Amino acid sequence: MTPQAQSTLKSEQFASDSFNPKKFAQQNFANQGVSQVQEVHDQLLKLKGSTAEGLKTNVYDHYPKFINASQEIGNLEADLLELGNILGDVKSTINGLKSVSAVKSNGKVITNPKAISSVRTLTKEQQFIVDLPMKLDVAIGERQFEKAVQHIEQAKKLLREKDGDDAVLTELNTKTKELVEILIQQLVHPTIKSAESRRIIELLLRLGIHDKATELYLSTRSDKMERDIKKLKLEGDITLYVSELARLVFSALSSVCADFRSAFRDQQRTSRFVVWAIGELEKFGIIFRNQVFHNSDDFNLMGKCLQIIKLHCILLEKEGLSLSFVLNQMFHPNLVEAIYNYYKKIEADLSKSILTENWQSSRQYFYHEKTDSDNNNSVQPTSSAVLLTDSAKLLYKSSQTFVVNISRILSQELIPTCVMCLSNLFESYLLQMSNQLSKDLSDNQCLAIIGNSRNIVEDLLPKLILQLEDRTKKPIREFDKHRRNFQGIHVRLRDLYCGKRAEIFCLKTLELDKAQYTQETIADSAVPSKKFTAVMSVMCTLKGSISSLVSPQSVKPILEAIIEEIVLRLANEEAVWHRDLGEGGLQQLILDMKFFMDAIGDYASDEVLDAINDVMDRAILSYCKIHEIDPDDTSAVLKPDEWFLTRVRRALNSTNKL
Repeated sequence: MTPQAQSTLKSEQFASDSFNPKKFAQQNFANQGVSQVQEVHDQLLKLKGSTAEGLKTNVYDHYPKFINASQEIGNLEADLLELGNILGDVKSTINGLKSVSAVKSNGKVITNPKAISSVRTLTKEQQFIVDLPMKLDVAIGERQFEKAVQHIEQAKKLLREKDGDDAVLTELNTKTKELVEILIQQLVHPTIKSAESRRIIELLLRLGIHDKATELYLSTRSDKMERDIKKLKLEGDITLYVSELARLVFSALSSVCADFRSAFRDQQRTSRFVVWAIGELEKFGIIFRNQVFHNSDDFNLMGKCLQIIKLHCILLEKEGLSLSFVLNQMFHPNLVEAIYNYYKKIEADLSKSILTENWQSSRQYFYHEKTDSDNNNSVQPTSSAVLLTDSAKLLYKSSQTFVVNISRILSQELIPTCVMCLSNLFESYLLQMSNQLSKDLSDNQCLAIIGNSRNIVEDLLPKLILQLEDRTKKPIREFDKHRRNFQGIHVRLRDLYCGKRAEIFCLKTLELDKAQYTQETIADSAVPSKKFTAVMSVMCTLKGSISSLVSPQSVKPILEAIIEEIVLRLANEEAVWHRDLGEGGLQQLILDMKFFMDAIGDYASDEVLDAINDVMDRAILSYCKIHEIDPDDTSAVLKPDEWFLTRVRRALNSTNKL
């Protein structure tokens, strides 16, 4: 152990400025054994304990002195405060005495010496001017703002009446400015209450601070609304968030409107408030748009949130503040975009469905969800069952769902967009079906397409229009021209099929592109040609197919169109089928024509019958000309009418008649 460690450690050596911790550690711990180190450690612990005990004793000894010093300091502070107040009073008195020189008495200016010598004889008004700075200081210091404003108003009135000089006015303006700054600080304080805000606004207006008061009041209301909005938390339920947001914003607008009208009564200030309110609504609209229209395919959410806003706007309008147009204009582009995107999605799905369509009809019932305007949320069938192919079923379901969803957000301003989307959707589908008719399809497939077209134009579209009109409570005339267009497409589509089917009859069944009726003789047992009986058999089958796949009402116009096209081809003077007629061939041609006329029955128009008669007349004239026979003497050319009539009746008994 070192010599230093052998002696008892003293606290003085640690307090010395020359104490070196590293040297101490080197001397007492380097190259020492465990027992030696332990001995030094024990001495350090003892020294620590004795030092702590000494500090505690020292504190207890000096505590009374500390308390006495604190009390003395407090007394000195009180004395200084009193001295400051006294000096302030002296200053105010001196300033007041100086101001007296500016006050006229009976038309004469009081000079400073006389004023000072006659302070006790001042008038009441003069004394008020003298005491004004002090009174304002006291009122402002005690936050008696109403009293301070009254003093300023009274002083201004006296100065106008007594024609005070610039010195007094400068002093008054300085105090007024000081008061205004304090009032503004109070007004912009974030915790200020509505009643206090109105009181300060009234004071500022009385002080002539109109524009500043207006801007400050509105800006503080904006700041408070912004702070309150930031406190709202979006926790998954957007509808709840929008409800709370709308309640906060619209209630704030209502409160500010009432306060503003109470405080600011001139028209110019009212206009400024309207501009402010529009700005706040636009801020609200941006938040609403980001939250609601982000899910542009959720029309149920859009409808609920828009309904919340609508109700709040109605309440605000009852208070005379009609600002719903601001939000309507803001949201219109978003709603149009949502509707358009929805329509394009349906259109894309329909195009895909057409690519895989087999054009086979099946019977289908359709239901639609009742809209919000209905009395309950039940479902009901839209109509009796209709025959549709798969793609048409998709169009039915998609368009009905489209109308139900759009009805949740529909307004009069959105009607043109809705009409445009539905019209484009139907027109696109009808035209795509028309293109399909040019392909190699069976009669039933073609008729299924025509059935789709008819049901869309005459069943689906009217029902959708009624749903929309039920929602808007007004007739939608924008659909009128589109309905006429769709009806025209349907007719063209039907005529396209009729022309195609007639061509098949003429070329494949009747073979009108080949010369016929060249035989010279005809048997007494002759019957109408198999080609014409085959045509009538197919037409009878078509009649049933049209009735079931299209509609019973469509049978007559379709068959009439097919028959008319056939007869036009028969009556073509350039046709080769009735050239080089033989005597028997002429008889067979007349027999076939008479059979065809009777077989088509009520489906033959007067024009068609005239055309068939014309075919027979030209055939007779052609034969007579070739064989140099008098065409007026038909008995030399044709068999008796009874002969033809008997064979036509016999054939009709064994052949289906239209």
